[in-house]
Amino acid sequence: YYTFGGDYENSFPGLEGEKVGQEETITVNGSLLLYPSEGFEIIARVNYSEDDDGHYAIALQGAEANNCFIGVAREYYCGNVQIPEEGPRLETNYFDDPSGIQRESWRTSLTMNIDVGQNQLTSITSYSHRDTRSIQDQTFGGTDLHPYGFRFGFITDEIGSQKDFSQEVRFASADENAFRYIVGAY
Repeated sequence: YYTFGGDYENSFPGLEGEKVGQEETITVNGSLLLYPSEGFEIIARVNYSEDDDGHYAIALQGAEANNCFIGVAREYYCGNVQIPEEGPRLETNYFDDPSGIQRESWRTSLTMNIDVGQNQLTSITSYSHRDTRSIQDQTFGGTDLHPYGFRFGFITDEIGSQKDFSQEVRFASADENAFRYIVGAY
């Protein structure tokens, strides 16, 4: 278990004092090692992880602070960036759910090692599944309400899911042989 209360206080109107940059992670791991017979080994592993992180702490530094290559198309800032006095200004309540990243992950693997004479046959099978939701104020400076009642800005709500499966099989000669080899497929 890991938790962090946040880096900075939000300065967006109505959200003043709300922390941004908070993190919370819960992780559970397990492994099982079996020897069902002589020369046969099985290793099963499982990992579950859940992240519930608040909006990352970020603030927009305006173009008026640029101090390198002034007067050309690509002005930029040189030196140590100063944290704006008012801190981050992020609209973290635009959607019903809070801004940040919510992620749930499962990872599993099964490894089997079988002795074949002086050689070894190995099979590694793995599967992972991750669901992620990320809500972010990508204006990095909050958006103000337009006089006609809408906002200009880039506040995103992204939902993703990823599943991976892999299989590896390999055959390895004994380490003590003068001529050694490994052949396999993934």
